[in-house]
Amino acid sequence: HDGWTAGAPATLEDFLRKCPPDVGFDIEFKTQDGRFSTPEERQVLLSCTLDVLRQHGLSRPIFFSSFDPDCCIDLKAAQSQWPVLFLVYHDTEHPDNRRKSLQAAYELASEHDFAGIVCDTDLIVPEDTIDNSGTSPREVVPRILDAGLCLYTYGEHNKCKDSIAFQLESGVTAICTDDCETAISIVEEMTSANSSSCFNTTGPLPAVPVQISC
Repeated sequence: HDGWTAGAPATLEDFLRKCPPDVGFDIEFKTQDGRFSTPEERQVLLSCTLDVLRQHGLSRPIFFSSFDPDCCIDLKAAQSQWPVLFLVYHDTEHPDNRRKSLQAAYELASEHDFAGIVCDTDLIVPEDTIDNSGTSPREVVPRILDAGLCLYTYGEHNKCKDSIAFQLESGVTAICTDDCETAISIVEEMTSANSSSCFNTTGPLPAVPVQISC
């Protein structure tokens, strides 16, 4: 893009000012892994980011995500313009039990009125997965969707046609992948076959047959 300076690190403001306005952003907030974050470090992270967004990102499609439950809670409390999604994977080592299962993620998102959940495909694609709550994550997927929450997924299974098709049939809202060609081909096949299950028409975020994030 004209205006980038070679070798200089790009800032969030740079991207907001120079990317086309119809390009949406998933802004992930990262805190130090392996421990609970502190209110002070979350405050610094959130306030700096929100200040930039309020100056340069008001007209751009944006949502927030984080693996840190408290960061998601703070983001939801600090503003109402941008949706907040909780990121989750099968984290058995972290001391925060809210990170350890899709069931816990569902309870957290429901309690704090998040827009939805972004989960690792390792939680819902393998048939025999049992998470730390003793529940099959596959059983939690309908609860998430019935509650009006969106469900995005990421991970290696999103490069596999059969896995993508299974997720769309299960009602998954969006597929995050770097293999857009495979994902788009599955969506087109299911759309041409008039499979209504691959259309997401409810929930807090706008959707097409499936949202594909590359």
